[in-house]
Amino acid sequence: MLFIPMLTRRAERRIARFIGWLVWRLRLEYCRIARDNVDMICGNMRTDAQKEAFLKKVFEHAGLVVMDYFWFSRHVKKRVLTYCEVGDDISRRWVEEDFPGVFCTAHFGNWELGGHFISEHGRRLWSVFKPMGCRAVSKGLLSFRGRSGQHVIEREGAMIGVLRALRAKDVVAMVLDQHTELPDGGVYAAFFGKPATFSLSVGTLSHRLHVPILIAGMVYHPDRDRYVMTTIREITAEEAARMTPEEITMAIRDGFETMIRRHPDQWLWMYRRWKRYRPCDNPAEFPAYARIDAYATADTPCLPGGSCFPPNRAV
Repeated sequence: MLFIPMLTRRAERRIARFIGWLVWRLRLEYCRIARDNVDMICGNMRTDAQKEAFLKKVFEHAGLVVMDYFWFSRHVKKRVLTYCEVGDDISRRWVEEDFPGVFCTAHFGNWELGGHFISEHGRRLWSVFKPMGCRAVSKGLLSFRGRSGQHVIEREGAMIGVLRALRAKDVVAMVLDQHTELPDGGVYAAFFGKPATFSLSVGTLSHRLHVPILIAGMVYHPDRDRYVMTTIREITAEEAARMTPEEITMAIRDGFETMIRRHPDQWLWMYRRWKRYRPCDNPAEFPAYARIDAYATADTPCLPGGSCFPPNRAV
């Protein structure tokens, strides 16, 4: 917190690449999880050497995300407005205009800077927060978000806070590519061709309240050293009223797939995304960390869609 913010941007990027390379070379548990995910999605479409080269890039980007957490904690407004920008008219409207909505993103690019970027433009933003790691880590993350004026809603019992924020015409930011247990409102949907759970809460909320959704990501462009807020899809209030919660959830899923296909090395592959499988699924088709879902039955449905990476992509 003291040393990294004092570095130049160039030095910080170099250290980030070294950290990512070092973590990958040490073959920690995160590396095994990432490799399992890539093996499951790509299968034999890529050689081991190609997968190794790709995962090296994944960890180098993850190193930059971690370093940016510290580097952007100093001179927050100046640095965020210098190194982040809007990439399209839809994102610009969400940043500049005053209306309620849900900003949906994944663990992609630099999701933390997305909230900072919106807040620094004068929009009041509430981010749904799940405590992670030790108390010091959670406290540091909350402090980081608060430096740009963000407000935080704890994930446990978040619905009341979300409703209050939307009624005040604020933006609520959610990271929705995490595993959600079935009793917590999760539903199975095919994600890159394999069943994974998604939260149905945003789809239900948007449908009932006619609240628009922006599916977007803070995409990193290394050639310009810029994070660009890029819209994948906007679900308008009128569309949300016509769609079912399941259809909205599948639209969010499709948006995440599109986002990851375009820049696959910027997704957090070391996360246990396919954490559970249903009794009707074949365990051999899932990563080694996956376990059978105690809440699922043989007839637990899986929303259709989702596809593997095309053979001509970078992964």
